[in-house]
Amino acid sequence: MAYDLENERTEAMVLHFQLKALEFSVGYTKLFREPQNPSVSLRKLFGNPYHSVVSHMPVMYRYICLRSVAAEAEERQFCRLR
Repeated sequence: MAYDLENERTEAMVLHFQLKALEFSVGYTKLFREPQNPSVSLRKLFGNPYHSVVSHMPVMYRYICLRSVAAEAEERQFCRLR
């Protein structure tokens, strides 16, 4: 759903995306209640990627095409590797 085109997006799809983000949050929290590896902190488990998916992606999905956001994020990543 994150890669749908803007002109194909409907209000029902926006609501569905928000519900899927909530399902992801609940499932992820149940799966990783406590880190299995002592070197992995809860902050690492529930850090930036988790926060971005749960909090920002559903809201951003309403307004912009997430394809462009993903492409820009990948470009920033590859820029560091140069």
